[in-house]
Amino acid sequence: WLCSLVFTHAALWVMHNYDGRLHVQDNALNLFAKFTRTFSGRLPREDDSESIASMFTFQHAIQTWTWSAALRSHNFLSEKISIPSEDLPSIEVYLHRRRDRKRWRRGKRDRRSTSESDREDGGEKGPSENKKKLPVLVWFHGGGFVSGDARDTHLIRILKHFKQDVLVASVQYRLAPQAPFPAPVEDATHASVWLYHNVHIFGGDPDRFCVGGVDAGGTLAAVVHQEASKLGIKVKATIVFAPYLRFGATTRSYMEYSRIGTLPYDLAVWNWRCYCSTSDAGDPRCCPIEVRGKMDPREISPIFIVTNRYDPLRDEGREYAQRLSAEGIEVTHTELFGTHHHALICDLPGVRRIVRQFEERMFANDSDASQQDVQRTKKGGKVNRCSPSTEPQQVEVIGTEKETTSPTAK
Repeated sequence: WLCSLVFTHAALWVMHNYDGRLHVQDNALNLFAKFTRTFSGRLPREDDSESIASMFTFQHAIQTWTWSAALRSHNFLSEKISIPSEDLPSIEVYLHRRRDRKRWRRGKRDRRSTSESDREDGGEKGPSENKKKLPVLVWFHGGGFVSGDARDTHLIRILKHFKQDVLVASVQYRLAPQAPFPAPVEDATHASVWLYHNVHIFGGDPDRFCVGGVDAGGTLAAVVHQEASKLGIKVKATIVFAPYLRFGATTRSYMEYSRIGTLPYDLAVWNWRCYCSTSDAGDPRCCPIEVRGKMDPREISPIFIVTNRYDPLRDEGREYAQRLSAEGIEVTHTELFGTHHHALICDLPGVRRIVRQFEERMFANDSDASQQDVQRTKKGGKVNRCSPSTEPQQVEVIGTEKETTSPTAK
C-alpha cells in the first residue's frame, strides 16, 4: 500500500504539472526542472555571493563534463586562449572548430605506429593552426547573468548543424553578483574588439565576423550588435536565442508562462536583481530594448532573433524585432512553436533550420546576400526583409501555428 500511495502521488504530481501545449521533450525538461527546484530550497539573497556560487557548483561540474563529451562525440577541437587587458581582468576564450577527419584518422594511425616526431606531422591540429580563413562566430553563453560557462553545451548543439567549417570563440565573461553590470558588458565588448583585430592569427576571417548568444549571452550579443560602429568593428550578422531585453518581468508572456519550470517568475526577477539595479534599467547597454534615438541601418548588421512560443521572454523578443524593423534594420524573427525557454535542447529540427539560414548569411558575399534577401522576400521565403511601419513584419513560426504581428501593434 505504501508503494501504491507513492506511485499515485507521483502520478498526480505529473498530471498537475504536465502542459499539453509543449512538446514531449519540453514537458520532460519542465518536470525535471520543477522536481529539482523542489529540493534546491529558496533562492539566496542577491548579495550573498558565496551561497550563489556554491548553488551552481554541481551544475558547473556536470556542464563541463557534458561539454567535453559533446566535443569528442561531434568531432570538434577546442583551444583555450586568454585576452589581455590593462584595465580589466584577463578574459578566457575557448576556440572551437570542426576537426579535419582525414588528418585526424591519419594522425590516429600514426600515433599507433610512428615515433613522437612523426605524430606532430600526422596528428591533429588545433584551431589556431588552420591555414584556411574561416568565418568567425563570437559566442556568449547563457545562465541568467549569474551562472554558466564558456564551455557551453548549447553552443555544441548549434555547431553540429553547420554544414561548413566555422571558427567559434566562446567568451567567459564575469558573472553577477560578484561582478554586476556593467562588468559583463565590458568583457563582451572588449573581447569582441580584440578578437576582431586578432582573429586572423587563429585562422579567422575578420570580414566575416559574427556574434551570437543565448539567454543572458543573447543580451550581450545584442549590445555588441548595437554598438559595433562605436567599437570600430564590422559585424556581418548577429544571432540571439531568447535574450533578456527588459528589466523586470512585466510582459504578458511572463504572466502566462512563468509557471513553466525552466524559467519561473521568481528566478527571472532574481537574475535581474543580481545583475543590475533599477537605476540601470534605462541603459541600453543593460537592457538593449531601451535603445533611444534613430539607428542607422547602414551601420547595424542584420540580426536573427529567435523566440519560443511558451517562453516568458517571448514578448520582449517580439517587441525588439519590431522596433529594429521599424528603424529599417534587417531582422529575421523566428518563433519556435511548442517550446519553452530551453528550445535548443528539445526542438532540434527548428534550431537546425535557423542555423542553416544564419550560415548562409555568414558565407554569402554582401552583394549576393542582398540579392538573395530581395528574391526570398518576393517569393515569401524565410528571410524577412526590413519593412516600413505601414507593412506588417512576417514572423516565421516553426510548427503548426503561425502569427503575423505589426511593428505598430501594442
